[in-house]
Amino acid sequence: MKKILHIQLMPILSGAQKVCLDEIENLGKNYEQWLLCSGVGPFTKKASEFGVKHIVVDNLKREISIRDDLLALFKIYQNIKNKKFDIVHTHSSKTGFLGRVAARCAGVKTIVHTVHGFAFPSTENILLKIIYYVMEVIAALCTDALIVMNKSDYELAKKYLPISNNKIYLLNNGVKLEKFKCKGDNYTNNDTIKIVMVGRLCEQKNPLLLLNAFCSLQDNYQLYYIGDGPLRTEIEKEILNKKLNERVKILGWIDNVPEVLPSFDIFVLPSRWEGMPLAMLEAMASGLPVISSDIPSNRFLIENTNGELFKSEDAISLKEKIEYLGRDPKKRALISQDAYKKIKANFSLDARICSLRRIYEEQ
Repeated sequence: MKKILHIQLMPILSGAQKVCLDEIENLGKNYEQWLLCSGVGPFTKKASEFGVKHIVVDNLKREISIRDDLLALFKIYQNIKNKKFDIVHTHSSKTGFLGRVAARCAGVKTIVHTVHGFAFPSTENILLKIIYYVMEVIAALCTDALIVMNKSDYELAKKYLPISNNKIYLLNNGVKLEKFKCKGDNYTNNDTIKIVMVGRLCEQKNPLLLLNAFCSLQDNYQLYYIGDGPLRTEIEKEILNKKLNERVKILGWIDNVPEVLPSFDIFVLPSRWEGMPLAMLEAMASGLPVISSDIPSNRFLIENTNGELFKSEDAISLKEKIEYLGRDPKKRALISQDAYKKIKANFSLDARICSLRRIYEEQ
């Protein structure tokens, strides 16, 4: 039985953690699975239900800190060395760097990393862009298998990272359709149009752009954020300043997202960058019409008749797309049906897990 360590940053149930949790739940009994992250929370609690043991490294922090990052690197190395893992699988940028370097130093045979969107191409700050890129280069030298979730990231990895092409795997995210109730053509001329965004309230996800677009919509529109994060306080202030507290609600993280999604009318994801957004797949599996920013990963999912793309960083473009779908329930129903068909045909979780097992065994 092979011993796997999954490394994540936060113990929340955001997109990257849900991807990891799907892997933990479905990989099977041929692996002894462990989870390392910065603390205890909904993610570690859920993972423990599948018999996964977890390791806490409290120096793991999202922000760059030389002291904490070096301590985290050393603690990750110690845990890997002492527990003799056969496979280390990291997710996202920060833990991807620290985890892969620590695993290579500890002599781990198989080091796998899943990219949830590269940060360096879309970061405007030149110094941060250089730091992120150098970190990706160093980490790539410590990688046996690099998993990307869209063609754009696949091409970026081939062009800019020192890793051979046969170590780069394009692997779609996936969902279990039986968990979702498709809204289908259940769209009527309701006076109230409910918009929802699911995701971490952070700069990457761009939740303030959605709020800015929402401000000029008519009073029959309502907005719901499912998620939490560092921008929550700022969003709450803006809601009060703009007197939108009766129409905009922050629900925080909830456990039953598949159950509640059909109660909304439109799903919006205004992200600046993504790998392959699981929240969007879940919305499409629920038959919700999706409006998303026009970035490479979203283009891979939204094409022709199964959703709408708006010009990235453009609140007016987003507002116009919302109004376009908001006034036409028949259009929403058609998009809903096509979105569900695309997910059913191309984004099976079972297929993803089978591919992941092959990647583990080939190294």
